Amino acid sequence: MIRLEAKDLEHIFLPLLAGIQTPNAIKATRAELDFIYHAGWKTLGEDDLKCMKDFNSIFHKYKESFVETPGHGGQEQDHFNIPKLHARHHYPENIRWLGSPYNYSTEISEPYHIETAKKAYKATNQKEYVKQMLLWLTRQEKIYLRGMLLRWCMGNWPLASATDRQFDRFLPEDTTENSESVDVQGPKHVDNMNPRPPTEDHVIIDIDGERESSTTLSLVQSRQIVPVTRSGLTFKPTKPTHAVSTRPHYSRQKIQDLMAKYGIPQLEMALKEFVIQAISNEHLSAPTLRARARGFVPPNHWRLLSVWNRCTIILPLVGFDAGTPEKQTILAQLKTLNDNTPQFQTILVDPNVEDSNPQDGLRGLQVAQVKLIFSSHLLTSSGKNAVKIPEMDPSAKVLAYVEWFSTPLKEPHQDMQMYAVSCLRSTDRKPRGSIIPLTSIVQPCYLLPQFKGPKAVDLDKKNAEGRTVTQITGDNCLDLLDDFWINSFQDQLTYQSVF
Repeated sequence: MIRLEAKDLEHIFLPLLAGIQTPNAIKATRAELDFIYHAGWKTLGEDDLKCMKDFNSIFHKYKESFVETPGHGGQEQDHFNIPKLHARHHYPENIRWLGSPYNYSTEISEPYHIETAKKAYKATNQKEYVKQMLLWLTRQEKIYLRGMLLRWCMGNWPLASATDRQFDRFLPEDTTENSESVDVQGPKHVDNMNPRPPTEDHVIIDIDGERESSTTLSLVQSRQIVPVTRSGLTFKPTKPTHAVSTRPHYSRQKIQDLMAKYGIPQLEMALKEFVIQAISNEHLSAPTLRARARGFVPPNHWRLLSVWNRCTIILPLVGFDAGTPEKQTILAQLKTLNDNTPQFQTILVDPNVEDSNPQDGLRGLQVAQVKLIFSSHLLTSSGKNAVKIPEMDPSAKVLAYVEWFSTPLKEPHQDMQMYAVSCLRSTDRKPRGSIIPLTSIVQPCYLLPQFKGPKAVDLDKKNAEGRTVTQITGDNCLDLLDDFWINSFQDQLTYQSVF
C-alpha cells in the first residue's frame, strides 16, 4: 500500500469501525491514530511526548481485541511481535535526540528520488549511466554550493527559501553568537522546521501583500534541547484572511431565482433577519427577528445579488507552529460542465469573530454547511455605477448563507473520542439556515455519516417492501442524513484544532 493510500484510509478508519468492532478494538484504533498524528507534528514538546507514551500504552492494552474478535472482521494470529510496534516505545527518546520525526521521515527521501535518480538518468545517454549520473549530481551540487557562497559573500544572506537554508551549518562560527532562546508570549518552545542563521530572530511573513511579524526559534541550540510545554490553542490571524475574486461568478441575480436554483427557500427571510439585526442597536432574539421580518421590505439594493462559487481563507496557526499559514478554498457551487456533482462544503463558524483570544478546540464554534456566497450588487459595481458604501453598512460585506448543525457536545464519544453533530431541521424537515459574514468562517470541517449497522447499505432509504429507494453516497449524504461525526483525522490542522 502506497503512502497516500494509507493516509486516505486513516481519515475514515475510526467511523467505519463504529457498530462493527468491539469497544476495545475501537479504543486501540483511536490510540494508534492519535500516536501517528502526534508523530507527524512539526513541533513537539514534553507534554506531546507524554501523550504519545500514553497512546502507546492504550494501544498495547487493547490490541489483543483484534485477535479475539475474528467474527467482527479481525484475523486470527498468534502474536503481536512486530518490530514496528516495538519501535514505538523508543519514539520519545529518539525525538529528544533527533527532533521531530517530520525532519527525518521517509517522505523526504521519496520526492528526492526524482532529483537524484530520474532527472540524473534523463541527463545521460542511457549508456553506462551510473557514472554519468554520479558526475551530473556532483556538478549540480558544486554549482549549488558555489552559488550559496557567492550570495553569502555579496551579503544576500539569509537565503529566501527553506530549501536553501539546509546548509546553514556551514556558515562561519561567528554568526552563531546570539543563539540563546527567548520567550515568546508564554512558555518557551522550540521549532525544528527550518534551521536558519540564529541572528535572524525576527521573520516577516508575507500573506497577499500583508506583512505580519512572528518570532521563531531553532530546536537544537548549542547541542542542547530545550524542554517545552506545547500550547494547543489556535491563534487567530490578525490580518485580513478571507478573499473572493474581484468579479463575481454571477452578477445581479434575483433572490427568487437563487432560491430555486440553489434549493434554499429560506434565503429571503434569512436576508431580512440579517438586515434587521445589522441596522439594530441591540441584539434581537430569534422570535423577535422573525416577527419583524414578516412585514419588512429590504432596501432596493438587496433585490439583486452578486454570487461567488468559492472563497479563499487563510487557515489559523495552531500551537506555536511557525511559517506561512496555508490557504484553503471553500466551495459553494452548483453542477458544472466538468463536475456533475454540486459542492457545498461544511465549515466551522466562530460567532464571536471579533474576539482576539485564542481558540480552544471546538469551544464556542458551530458546524454549518455553506450554501451560498454573495453580497449586494452595490459592492461589486464599477465604473459609473460604482457606489461608495459606508464601512458599517451590511451591504459592504461579503456574506454566506449557511445551514446549521447542532453544537458539538462538550464531551466526545467514550470510545471513539469523536464529536457528534446533527443537522438542525424545522418541524417541516427543512434545514435551518441563516446569513453570516464571510469572515466568521474559521476553517473547513469534514463530516462522516454515523453508520447505523454493520454495512454501509444500511443507511440507504428503503420502502415498506425493503427495496432501496435512494442510495446514500458521498455526494448526497449531507442532504439525506441527519447524524454525523466531526472527522478530526482529515488533516493535521483539523486534528490539532479539535484534539
